[in-house]
Amino acid sequence: MHKGAGGSSSLTLRLAATLAAIFFLALPAAAQPAAPATAGRPTAADRETARTLMNEGAKKLAAKDYQGAVEAFKAADDIMRVPTTGLELGRAQALLGKLLEARDTLMAVQNTPAAPGEAPLLAAARKQAAELAAQLAERIPSLTVRVVGPAAGTAVEVAIDAAPLPPSAARLARKLDPGEHTVVVTAAGFAEAKQVVTLAEREQKLVTIELRPEQPAQPSPVGPAPAAKPEPPPAKSAPPPVTFGPREPEPAKPEPSATAGISPLVWVGFGVGAAGLVTGTVTGILTLSQASDVMDQCPDGVCREAQREDYDGAMTLAHVSTAGFVVGAAGILAGAVCLTVLGGGADTEAPAAQTGLVLRPAVGPGTAGLVGRF
Repeated sequence: MHKGAGGSSSLTLRLAATLAAIFFLALPAAAQPAAPATAGRPTAADRETARTLMNEGAKKLAAKDYQGAVEAFKAADDIMRVPTTGLELGRAQALLGKLLEARDTLMAVQNTPAAPGEAPLLAAARKQAAELAAQLAERIPSLTVRVVGPAAGTAVEVAIDAAPLPPSAARLARKLDPGEHTVVVTAAGFAEAKQVVTLAEREQKLVTIELRPEQPAQPSPVGPAPAAKPEPPPAKSAPPPVTFGPREPEPAKPEPSATAGISPLVWVGFGVGAAGLVTGTVTGILTLSQASDVMDQCPDGVCREAQREDYDGAMTLAHVSTAGFVVGAAGILAGAVCLTVLGGGADTEAPAAQTGLVLRPAVGPGTAGLVGRF
């Protein structure tokens, strides 16, 4: 298709021819040539439908909707079968890029026999169809497929756009429409080869396709494949062992301290006895010191008035000391008795053991006291 002013002129001529074809369809039936005896005459409905389709095709052609124009013109030509409708169909097919179909349509119009007394418009359409068909023959590209790889005499199958080629024509140039085409080549013992080829108008292209031997299938191992070993279940913690017979002895609990079971009466008795002994000892020492001085001043217990007070004080200390020893002895005796009866025996240690001092009662005929160690 030409561009610029030439393209506009060409399109104008096509539209003019289309309008002329419509005009021919509008002629009265008496002015048109008689249809062949083997064909039925178009009815009024056929003629009106064809006129409408031709008008629709002309509009789509002006809008460059070539596919829509082809559909409208083909429907009109299927109804009328006259050179004018066939010519417009061939032109629309050429504009769509279907050069092979367009040339085939135009050659059919060219070969339409002329009827006696036909309208000059039909003869003009037949002549234009022949001229356009000759122009398309030069624009149609061709493709030649050359196959390498198989030995001579090997049966090779070639298919273009899923259409298998006859073996005698597989290696010869093949006429195709411009655009993309898919070539597939196969042969026994060889891997399939596929290639996409793009053709332009008037191009004559040679394509070489190499076939490579198929890779032999890997033999499967003899016998069934070993089954995968199941993974062991996660280890569970073992339950505690069940034992029969006597149980192992439980660890001995610490025995309570010996002093834990001693009665408070024991400590009270020993406390009173200790206090009495301390009192008796202290007062005894004071009594001995003071009594030594008083005895020197009061021979045979006869004292002067000035030494009487000292003498009485010394006697008082002596009595207090004696009483302290008595109370101490009684307290120790009471503690010993309570320890023997209530505290668990004579070996029980006193609470003083917590401070490093151990006291043990000592009771005998005419004596009572405490024996201690550090």
